[in-house]
Amino acid sequence: MTAPGRIACCVPFCRRTCRNDGGFAEWICGKHWAAVSKTTKRRRRLADRAKARAFRRSDQQYLEQGGLTESQLNRALAAGELSRALWRRCKREATERAMGI
Repeated sequence: MTAPGRIACCVPFCRRTCRNDGGFAEWICGKHWAAVSKTTKRRRRLADRAKARAFRRSDQQYLEQGGLTESQLNRALAAGELSRALWRRCKREATERAMGI
């Protein structure tokens, strides 16, 4: 059980916590984050940037056009799903390395 306003590391049996200022649902502590491969971290960072760019563009186009086309909406949603998939991969890698797999 964590204290109010704190979030626990998502790796099982890790007791590390951090302050939850950003409203995040999950977090990986520094020790376990170091176990995630550089390639996966880089892919996740690039996917997050692509997601932010896609949503920023869709917001701008929504205001300019008065709505989004289906392809614009699909592009933004696909970027968000890619980012979530890579976060799950980071969690899996951190958990597997922590358990010695």
